[in-house]
Amino acid sequence: MYHNNIYISPRYCLEDYLVLNLSLTSDEQAWGRVIDIFADRIEGRFLLLIQEYSDNIATNYRHIDYSFSSIALCSLLIETLHQFYNGLDVTVFRGHKEAFIRFLTRSTYFGRYFTRRTAGFFYSDIRNGILHQAQTKRNTQLTLINLIWL
Repeated sequence: MYHNNIYISPRYCLEDYLVLNLSLTSDEQAWGRVIDIFADRIEGRFLLLIQEYSDNIATNYRHIDYSFSSIALCSLLIETLHQFYNGLDVTVFRGHKEAFIRFLTRSTYFGRYFTRRTAGFFYSDIRNGILHQAQTKRNTQLTLINLIWL
């Protein structure tokens, strides 16, 4: 909470969303506003930071520090996008691995790089390792190439 407001993105408060009273029959203007809020949320929480880290990788010799943080943010972003895409408040218990596999293999952007097997490795060795143990697993390493590849 900041100045008695709950911010759901850098520029928008919860009230900005609630006053729209969004429904399937809402007008185009309301839906446009929701899209603006969503874009601000994704950009502000994830994309701007990932871009800043990527820019630092290009100019900083300690690129591993930035790639670790970037991959952690990318993993959070994947789960967030999966939930929005599927209309979920939370990812179904024990459904995280399948969510990652589906996202990475079905995506227009990532599908050509991932099979079910490699997406499963990404989930278990990279995502789980970073988010649960603060390190990758089974000799998986993050390099500049990996970060650009994602």
